Amino acid sequence: GAIHVDMDNDGWDEFAVPNGFLSGPDPRDLASFFWRCVVGVSPLDGVATPAYQNAWAGITRLTQVRGYCWNGNERHYAYLGSPGGRFADLSRISGLGLREDGRVALRVDWDGDGREDLILKNRTAPVLRFMRNQAPDAGNYLAIELSDAGPNTEAVGALVEVHLGSRTLVRRVYAGEGYLAGQSKRLHFGLGDLPRGGAVDRVRVTWPDGQVQEVNDLRSGTLYSWDRRTGHRAVGLASSGWGGAGEA
Repeated sequence: GAIHVDMDNDGWDEFAVPNGFLSGPDPRDLASFFWRCVVGVSPLDGVATPAYQNAWAGITRLTQVRGYCWNGNERHYAYLGSPGGRFADLSRISGLGLREDGRVALRVDWDGDGREDLILKNRTAPVLRFMRNQAPDAGNYLAIELSDAGPNTEAVGALVEVHLGSRTLVRRVYAGEGYLAGQSKRLHFGLGDLPRGGAVDRVRVTWPDGQVQEVNDLRSGTLYSWDRRTGHRAVGLASSGWGGAGEA
């Protein structure tokens, strides 16, 4: 369920990695058992053998009846992105290094302040955990919501390129992303130290059928609604959060 998210709006993505599978009251863990006794006897022809069935029965009984762990008691991870493709572990200082049976992380600007927040979904309590992004020195941003005629009204499959100096930031609209999950269709681009209201060099949209539209009048610090038929318009962002108004 790992996802990329630009937590500090510097144009270099971070990664949030939900972790932990099954944590039980017995600290003994079946990770090695799974690979040796389940995967090791997996049939190559797709027909379950008695050994394969017995291995699954064993791991089911050990976890559900005897309370063994299976890749349990693991922490979530978060990695800070930086130029050059290097990452730094910021799991604990970000507040994300929680020991839970995580399943998926969802990114969304919940409070409309231009910084993407996270919603964590776990197998056990707390089933949902909201992590508000409070990065104090976050850069500027550009947010775009695409729409199109039916049946693909959310423009799933569209590719958006934001050209900023020598860099090109790329986002695609997906139907599903993460483990059994779907992300917000709002595409968020961190623009670093570009001043609020500063002009973005060029934004190019390649729609799902291959048609290309390109503009050069988008401004930072703004959410745009972009309809293929009628063009783009500024929506603002302070009043557009999912959970309430954010900062202007």
